[in-house]
Order: sequence, then structure tokens, then C-alpha cells
Amino acid sequence: MKMSNNQQEGLKVYSLSTFFYPKLRSIDGHFAGHAAVKKLTKSVDLFLCDLVLVPLHLGSHWALAVIDFKSQTIQCYDSMGQRHDEICHILLKYLMEENKIKTACCFEPSRWTLGRMRTNAIPKQTNGNDCGVFICKYADFLSQGKPLTFRQATSETGKTGFSGSPKME
Repeated sequence: MKMSNNQQEGLKVYSLSTFFYPKLRSIDGHFAGHAAVKKLTKSVDLFLCDLVLVPLHLGSHWALAVIDFKSQTIQCYDSMGQRHDEICHILLKYLMEENKIKTACCFEPSRWTLGRMRTNAIPKQTNGNDCGVFICKYADFLSQGKPLTFRQATSETGKTGFSGSPKME
């Protein structure tokens, strides 16, 4: 888990452990509750962050959920375009419980927007291997407040790489 205060954009970004979401989700795929993950967030107040990054290991695929406190959105970034609406709902339920336990302020879930990024709005992978690299690239760009301008490229030798990096001003 990592807290970063990006001085250029002033973004406070926290990245949860890859263990967070599997623990939050019960064996049957539903919400396990705050108690299942309270040890993973006991030393941080997520509500003081601008962005919380939630890496999602979904069996043989990786995606990234992003909790954006400024815009009050929870979105999933999936390089293969899969929908993850239930994940967004589980994360919102978690925030409701976390808020009750850690803060005294009012949390209004009806003000939050949930959903995945439109597939044409984010870079997509062109093979079945690079989902992990894609979530790292999504996290890199988003944590710097930059648009997702990278793309996957294949060289003449068949090697896959990426072009584009966040421009530092």
C-alpha cells in the first residue's frame, strides 16, 4: 500500500494492496464487509485522498478500479473492455461502512456515479498477455492527473511495447 502526494497536480493518491479486493469479496462473490479488510486500511484515512487505486486480480486477468473522491466516481478500467459493475457496487458499500467507522461526516452514496470506462475511452490491449502492464499504465497516468494517451505497439520482430508517457510540465 502506498500513499503519494503528487506535488505537480496536488493529487493525494493511495494504492490498495492486491489482497484488498479478494478479501472484501466473499467466497460467493458478494460483499464480505468492512471487517474482512479493516487491517489493510487501519493506518490510512481514505477520505483524505483524491484517488484510491484498487488493483483487481480476476482469476487470469487484471483490471483497475479507481475511487475518485473529487468527482465522486468509482470506475473500472479494463483493457479488454469487460464490465465490472458489481465490483463498483461492492466498493461503494465498503466506503459506506468505512465512513461510518472512521469519520463522523455524512456520506451520501446517491451522489456517487459507478461504472466502467467506455471501451473506446481507454487504451485496450491487443493480446491476451498485457493486462497487468495496462493497469500499471492506467495507474501511472491517472495518479498524475493525465489523460490516458498511451497505446500498445508491436515491433517488426513481434515484440510488444508501449508508446506514450505522461508529459511532465
